[in-house]
Amino acid sequence: MVEIHPGEGPPWLGIFAFGRLTARGVSGIFTTPDPQCLSVVAKGAGYLVRADDPSVWSLVQANPIIDVRPIPTWGILVFAEHTRLIAYGESGVKWRTKRLTWDDLMIAEVTDEFIRGEFWDVISKSTGEFRVSLATGEHEGGISEHQSGCEG
Repeated sequence: MVEIHPGEGPPWLGIFAFGRLTARGVSGIFTTPDPQCLSVVAKGAGYLVRADDPSVWSLVQANPIIDVRPIPTWGILVFAEHTRLIAYGESGVKWRTKRLTWDDLMIAEVTDEFIRGEFWDVISKSTGEFRVSLATGEHEGGISEHQSGCEG
């Protein structure tokens, strides 16, 4: 349960359904690029909610969410799943990566220009790495295109 006290309007209580059960599903409340909205993540399930009107909400298009990174300099909030990243800007989804890993994506570093991540590559049986541009969501590294299957 979450108690919200918006700058304008009455306070409200929110109860948010948990995501799929996963040991890595995160929980928390995060600011968003839209000053009227907040993001609530409940054990991997993400919600975007108007602070002043909780009847206006939507699901984050990532599940389960295993990491969340606010990037104020780019005006985005980045959500990580096991295999890809998705960034929300003030007006909704700004970019979504292609599949970066088979599983076990981990954000290792966030700079002013990119997110660097690591993963275990089951094909090569070694640690892999990728970099995602914060501006565009385009990436270098990760699983190769021919390995990414139908999801690309």
